Parts: sequence; C-alpha cells; structure tokens
Amino acid sequence: MVTVEIPHGGSGTGIHYWILKGVGCPIAASLADTHSLSCSPGARMVGTMVHAYLEQWRNERISAGDRMTFIDPKEGCPPPSEEDEDEAHRLFVAYCQERTRGYFGPVAGTEVKLSGNAVETAVGVAPFTALVDLITVNPDGTLTITDYKTSRASGNVYCRGTALLQLHAYYIAARASGYDVSRIQVEQITKTKTPKINIYEIDPPSPGQIIALRRFLQYAKTRSESGLTGPHLPSCDTCEWMRAGVCRRGIVT
Repeated sequence: MVTVEIPHGGSGTGIHYWILKGVGCPIAASLADTHSLSCSPGARMVGTMVHAYLEQWRNERISAGDRMTFIDPKEGCPPPSEEDEDEAHRLFVAYCQERTRGYFGPVAGTEVKLSGNAVETAVGVAPFTALVDLITVNPDGTLTITDYKTSRASGNVYCRGTALLQLHAYYIAARASGYDVSRIQVEQITKTKTPKINIYEIDPPSPGQIIALRRFLQYAKTRSESGLTGPHLPSCDTCEWMRAGVCRRGIVT
C-alpha cells in the first residue's frame, strides 16, 4: 500500500497568499508568512487527500480504486481521521468509475510547480508560485490546465471572484513557463451520496483581465509592506487562525 504525506501550505506564495495580503486581515497575512496551521481536518483534508489520490493514479503509482495510507509529517498533527480517509477514498473510487488516466489526453504534468523570474515578471509581483493540478496535451498539440475541486454540490462557482483569479494566475504562470496553454477547466467532484464529476470551462484571461490581476497583486504587495496590523474584526469568526487558537481578535498567542 502506498503511503503519502499530507502537505502543508499549498503553493506557499501563490494567489491565495496574495489575496490574503490584498484584502484579508493583515494579522492573518503576517501569520501566513511565518506559521502554518497545525492540522486541517474535515473538508480541506478530504480535498487534499483526493488530490493526492489523483496525482498518484495519473502517475501510475496506484491502480484505479486502490487505497492509500496517509500520514501527517507535521509535529503535533495526528493522522487524518478514519472518516476523512474513507470519504476521500470513496470519491476516488467514484472518479475512477467515470474517468480513465488519459481521459483528457496525454499527461504533460501533475502538481506542476511554476515559479521563478519569468513567472514573477508575468504576474507582476515577487515572490509568486503556482501549483497546477494537471496539464494535458490537446489533439492540436496545445495544452489544457485542469484544476481539481471537491464540492458539497454541483455548480460553477469558479468563473468569478478568487477562484477566477486563481485560474487566470495559473494560466499566466504556465504560459510564462513555456507551456502552450490554450484551455482552462475545472473538474469538480461532488461529495454527494452519489458523487458527480462535472467539468466547467473557464475562459482564458483577456488582456484587460491580465492587467487587472497584475494591478491587484501590486496593490497587495504595497498594502502588505505598509505596516498596517489592525485586525479585520468582522472576519474573525471565520478566520482559520482564530479557530486554531493562534490569534484571538488581534492578539497573537
């Protein structure tokens, strides 16, 4: 049985990092620079494990329907709960019943990390890292970026807001890294009694949207360097740092 370590921190200095610095609580943004949340049970953990299943499967390290063992290498974090592991495996089995490894074409890369000077120049801010779930080859030789999402229900909520910023940033970073990307899509796996696999096409960013994304990232960098540290109190009740007990309404413990 394959054993996989639970990752912490995602892409690190990716789009969510900069969104937090641009519009989130400055204290939470500062904590994200120096800390990582201890453990992430529940929906986030299930999504992380489903991503791991799909990566291992598409790289032919496991077969369809196989079960993996997960450990958390971070000190003080217990292994994922049996309930979360069962749910992640259930979704993986359902996915394999609907998809083959090459469903989207030959695999050009999984969990592709995009960073460096070319990427930072393209998005207009440094440091910047994008972590793309899947890149596949289209019949015409161009490439498609696929981002996996787990969701409680069907619905395309990825063509606006922070989700759209993330996908557009992936596109820009991939193009800057030499990938001839022509398509973006989200593959959504619902956590319903009978899981569904939905595909949502996302339009590549227009020149105007690219300019707007760069301006936002530059603003986020300026804001983060301004030294403002007051908490966004209306956001405290949903803040992960609050739930983890690291910050209590502006007081870091």
